[in-house]
Amino acid sequence: MVNLLLQAGVGVDILIIILSNFNIAFMRKLLLLVVILVLGASLRFVGLGRYPQGFSQDEAAKGYNAYSILKTGKDMRGNHIPLRFTDFSDKRPYTIILYTYLLVPSILVFGLNEFSVRLPAAVVGTLTVFVLYLLTKKVFKNDTVGLLAAFLLSISPWHILMSRVGLEAITFPFLFLTSWYILIIGLEKPNFGILAAITLVASFYSYQASYVVIPAFLTFFYICYKDRLNRCKNSWRLIVFLVIAGILPLIYLYIKDFPTMAGHLRGESLSNSVRSEIFLPLAILSGIYHYVSPRLLLLYHIPTLVGFYYGLLLLARDAHKEKKLLCEEVFLLLLLGIVTVPSAFSSNSSIPNITRSIGMIGIVEMLASYGIYRAKDYFSPSFGKLFVFAIFLNSMLMIYLGYPKYLGSYIWLQYGFKEVVKYVENTGNKYDRIVVTDKANQPFIYFLFYSRFPPERFHKERVVREYTKHRVPYENVLSFDRYIFCDISECYGKYNNALYIARPNEVPNVVPLENVRIEGKEVFSILISNK
Repeated sequence: MVNLLLQAGVGVDILIIILSNFNIAFMRKLLLLVVILVLGASLRFVGLGRYPQGFSQDEAAKGYNAYSILKTGKDMRGNHIPLRFTDFSDKRPYTIILYTYLLVPSILVFGLNEFSVRLPAAVVGTLTVFVLYLLTKKVFKNDTVGLLAAFLLSISPWHILMSRVGLEAITFPFLFLTSWYILIIGLEKPNFGILAAITLVASFYSYQASYVVIPAFLTFFYICYKDRLNRCKNSWRLIVFLVIAGILPLIYLYIKDFPTMAGHLRGESLSNSVRSEIFLPLAILSGIYHYVSPRLLLLYHIPTLVGFYYGLLLLARDAHKEKKLLCEEVFLLLLLGIVTVPSAFSSNSSIPNITRSIGMIGIVEMLASYGIYRAKDYFSPSFGKLFVFAIFLNSMLMIYLGYPKYLGSYIWLQYGFKEVVKYVENTGNKYDRIVVTDKANQPFIYFLFYSRFPPERFHKERVVREYTKHRVPYENVLSFDRYIFCDISECYGKYNNALYIARPNEVPNVVPLENVRIEGKEVFSILISNK
């Protein structure tokens, strides 16, 4: 008993020593970081398969390609482990393959469905919040600024939306910010060079913006940290060598067939829609528009935008006052200009384009957190409460506007195909043909996706395609198996013993068997021919 009391006394003494050295401030920040990460994960994972409503043809194509690779080792066109995909046109191939391959293990575990296609995006989006905390803390040498940046990104409507759809763009901010952080760490620990090379190479396969951003990023990084990099030349040379070696397959594809490989770029660039003499001015104005467009209110919280502008003003003021900025701050300003280039040269009339300007994610939050942190010096101690209240009010406004179900007008999220395919599977076996309206974007991919059409069978199918009339055309699938895609108003009644899937009022004189409704709105009508 005495021994037990003595041991207990020693244990208490040890506990007292531990508690006396306990860093309360550190644990408070750690707890806050955990709360931010849990918040960010919740906003990205809850209801992932259902919201945002609808499912895009690009998501379906990536999902079915991954499903085909999982089942056969080939994409849906029968190419073995491809380095490029041609989902909707062999004249518009793309080498942004990372996300499709990330889907393979997700589909293996959860099957082919909306959740499995969007799961990697939610995971990557949540990890980006953590990486931004580490990077911002390192750049500004302030833990509070890092936590604030992570919080702003965790609640960013733009980033939440992109983390909840199965598109490849979400992987780029994660890999870009991770590469940046690892390279900064590598200045002190050169052994991190190989890890940095891996993330940089992966960036080139994550999104097209990397073709512009990463080379500029590496150039700026070398200029900024030249003196320190010269002390570890071998490590820097190894990084550059590994990056070049990693993108050699891309270089080979572009050299081998540049006109075809550049098809997507030519089809989407601003030069496709304006005369060359006004090309550059319009591109510059388009880039500037990112920072002044009121439409950003649907992508960022107002306090984030205000903090971002204030952060920019602070850096400009410091540059004028001190005649010199810290290297990290110069680097941040240079990158801010570079990440707008891909969207600035886009022909898409929707500016800002939420995918092509994806490189802004993270950098805006870094500057915003810096601006908000510095703003507290000019306000009362209740500034923090004011900031939280502003975030709350803006969140309520966005929910009133329909966020997250209807953020903006994302026409690429299509509705009703899941219900249509289910109807066809339940009742369509008695029909020789399933005739589907072409008043949708690539409707064939939804029948492959939702029916889990056997990929090995699709590889052997005679698929009839035609090119659209564009400068760099897409392909429309006219038929495969027993499915036919056409203008129902023209081809209705052409096929005997056929089930027709039409848009409402596409054949106004025919009473539908059933209407497919989404939230009370008719999206498809199911008809049969009288013949």
